[in-house]
Amino acid sequence: MNIQSSNPFNKLTSQPQKKSAASSQEPQEQLDLFSQAKQDFAVFKPSVALKKWADEAEIKTIPQMFEMAMAKDPDADFLGKKVNGKFEYLTYAQANEQRKNFASGLIELGLLTGERVATYAENSPEWMVADLGSITAGTVHAPLYRDSKADAIAFNLQNAKAKLVVVDDEKRLKELLEIESELPDLHTIVVKNKEGVESSKRLVTWDEVMEMGAANRDKNASELQRRGKEMKATDVASIVFTSGTTGTPKAVLHTHGSLLSSVEGALKIITNDPEANLKDIHLKGDSELALLPLGHIFERIVAYSLTATGASLAYPNGHKEFLDDVKQTQPTVLAAVPKLYNTIMEKARDKAHATPLVSKPAGYLGGALVGAAGGALAAGGAGLVSSVLNGGDILGNFMSGLGPVGAAVGGAVGLGLGIYAASKTQGDMFDWALKTSEQYYTERDSGSVSTTTGLKHGLAKKLVYKNSKKAMEKVLGKNVRAMISGGAPLPDQTSVFFWDNGIQLSNGYGTSEMGVTNVNPLNKQKLGTVGPAVPGVEMEITPDPDLGQDQGEIRYRGPNLMLGYLNDPEKTAQAFDNTGAYLTGDIGKTDKDGHLLITGRLKNYIALASGKKIASEPLEQMLEQSPFIEQSLVVGESRPYVGALIVPNFEKLGQWAAANGHSSEPESMAKNPAVKDFLAGETKRLTAENDRHEQIWKIGVVGRELTEEELAKGEPKRPVMLKNFADLVDSIYEK
Repeated sequence: MNIQSSNPFNKLTSQPQKKSAASSQEPQEQLDLFSQAKQDFAVFKPSVALKKWADEAEIKTIPQMFEMAMAKDPDADFLGKKVNGKFEYLTYAQANEQRKNFASGLIELGLLTGERVATYAENSPEWMVADLGSITAGTVHAPLYRDSKADAIAFNLQNAKAKLVVVDDEKRLKELLEIESELPDLHTIVVKNKEGVESSKRLVTWDEVMEMGAANRDKNASELQRRGKEMKATDVASIVFTSGTTGTPKAVLHTHGSLLSSVEGALKIITNDPEANLKDIHLKGDSELALLPLGHIFERIVAYSLTATGASLAYPNGHKEFLDDVKQTQPTVLAAVPKLYNTIMEKARDKAHATPLVSKPAGYLGGALVGAAGGALAAGGAGLVSSVLNGGDILGNFMSGLGPVGAAVGGAVGLGLGIYAASKTQGDMFDWALKTSEQYYTERDSGSVSTTTGLKHGLAKKLVYKNSKKAMEKVLGKNVRAMISGGAPLPDQTSVFFWDNGIQLSNGYGTSEMGVTNVNPLNKQKLGTVGPAVPGVEMEITPDPDLGQDQGEIRYRGPNLMLGYLNDPEKTAQAFDNTGAYLTGDIGKTDKDGHLLITGRLKNYIALASGKKIASEPLEQMLEQSPFIEQSLVVGESRPYVGALIVPNFEKLGQWAAANGHSSEPESMAKNPAVKDFLAGETKRLTAENDRHEQIWKIGVVGRELTEEELAKGEPKRPVMLKNFADLVDSIYEK
């Protein structure tokens, strides 16, 4: 079912509005303002790689990309959202009308080329219309994260000099109104409903923007055409705000070319076609249930990639109805951070561990019967062989007589095995299958799979994955053919779980400053890697002797790179080396096929008192494989050995504590020596195969969940954690 209304928000009563200050400017004044808006970007020069891409590209701008996509099938579903519990879609043609109406509406509101339009909203069709429409109007889209804090909102809007903000609900509007006095450049706020809202800024509803845009489309047609004709691949199209994990948020400037070159490169890898171009790729029938915030560069590139190929995008109402949304939309593509995929795997593991391998009666009886039959056959067979070999002598007669005895002995042994099997769960088989799969893919990627590993892997597929695949289809549907992971390291066990359940989970790499640089090709993924560099991107790693094993800082050149950070020349200069390569701050190495393995961050290397350097992230990933550990932070800078702060999975640990006669209250568990010993055992078990200096020797247990201040993208912020838990870290090294 398609959304028929030309206005994506519910119809609201419009109120007459005053003309904005900007729209009432005389032509010369508008020209001066236009020059001022563009001047903010004048100091940034496009790279040689971007200019080369721009000269060669047939599709050079975001509006051109959308128009090309629409031409593939105007009536195809494009943007979906839930209406009365059911997903309804705008077609490409309908979305195109709304894009043009919004762009025309911005002109009516006085927005000039180069000025910034912000969105502070949840993922939705309206978000995408605002994105495509604002860029079509020649303005620069500067989306805020949907869960931004007040100080970040104020700083980012000030830094961007945003003239207009689109807000989607009362909560976000209230947050914005509380800081509006700090935003002198902001003149218009687009809201869902302005009834009873007081503001010093001009308030206009979404409906009013769309209506004034539609009513003045003919009048504004020549202006929109002029702006589109002057638009270049090297022009700034969007600002992407960093999360501010390492300090003040930065405003990353992306051009049309930097975004589209990422899209084009990623599609060439995903489709396994190095010659693919945006005009020819048509993924008709493909659809994504979009979970990540569109303000994040990862989801933005995914959304543009699917848009360019004519696919559909469905936007759920948060994560609470995820399973129902999956059943309704039957997506073929999902893109998420590893946490979602880890959760799906852990749910499957939990269910397996709660299910007995066999029931007790079946285990006892079956074991006894099978053991008796096996014992009789084995003993009888031995007697027959001996009789043949010895001509029926006394030894042969003796062994033949063992048949009944063999049955009795076999029955007893079988009963014992039956009792053992009845004490086990399907989870034991599940864990064995995961370890087998890890071993299989590790050997496969090295070039040779042993016969033993191959046989075990085949057995795991028949005994475990055959059933788990059916269960996965019930949860995710039968259509999912590709899952994309990014934003954080993806555990190897999670990768192999999905691969052996028939789903192509592909890990990738990129940053806000670079878009997408690496993607694992579908059906050609390599364990533990983020894939090769996408076509058109040059990856460089200069080995650092201090890091060893051919590791070094990862650097990139290419059309995908940002122009720089708005209003921050110092940080911009620090981001590039003297050859124009972007310095990621990440440490990595490549395998023989050019697939990138990320091993840590320069800032996260810990120098022990002995002088040995430890990469903290791989150790933290190991620790977080335990179901009892939610987060961890490896410590040891200038200390004699490696320790770790452990944030438990309080639900799982509470179950263990209660079963063992301890309090399950978080703070009490953190102080309980028995609980601490149990968690220490987990950390030692998981790092036991590391070199001694890379094993966890002691831990400190955090007695509460981490706060938003202590987390970034779900991971602990190292500086904040070391400050907030300084005493706990010191306790790890007390004698």
